[in-house]
Amino acid sequence: STLKFNKYMSSSSQRIKKELNLLLQDPPGNCSAGPVDDDLFHWEGTILGPEKTVYEGGIFQLNILFPANYPFKPPKIKFNTTIYHPNINERGSICVDILSEGWSPMYSYVKVILSLSALMSKPNPTDPLNVEAGNLCIDNHNAFIKEAIRRTKNNAIPDPYRNYMEPVEKTGDDVPTKKSSYKDDDSSDM
Repeated sequence: STLKFNKYMSSSSQRIKKELNLLLQDPPGNCSAGPVDDDLFHWEGTILGPEKTVYEGGIFQLNILFPANYPFKPPKIKFNTTIYHPNINERGSICVDILSEGWSPMYSYVKVILSLSALMSKPNPTDPLNVEAGNLCIDNHNAFIKEAIRRTKNNAIPDPYRNYMEPVEKTGDDVPTKKSSYKDDDSSDM
């Protein structure tokens, strides 16, 4: 049993080292990651909120744990930064196929992180982990957008930059886009 565990650890650590080297050589544009205190099996990562979404301008921190039998089992990833999203709950757990039954040993950490960035751009409110956000996204999309922007400002944008975040609007069935003339409050009605 110990011998089998050590065999997994050895091949897993080789695979993780290879992925780390590839990540360092050709990093994706909107994310970064690396080991915590030289522990190959525990990483911290960052995803920048995708442009033209309610998360734009946000810096979202991740906690990544690679299992001893990686890549045969997916990494466990949680958002450390609070995010208002139908597929991510308040504790940072993520509901996306690639981290569960859709996992394949062919996938890499970069594939996973790019999938999470895509999920931020196009949430799936019909299969929510955060039921409140999912229902609001479906029932009152404009209210969802305002709440997601508010929470992104409060939780994912450093204090000096919070007042510069531009709001977005939803146009049809596509990704939310920036509004050109948006008022954050209703002070003009006073």
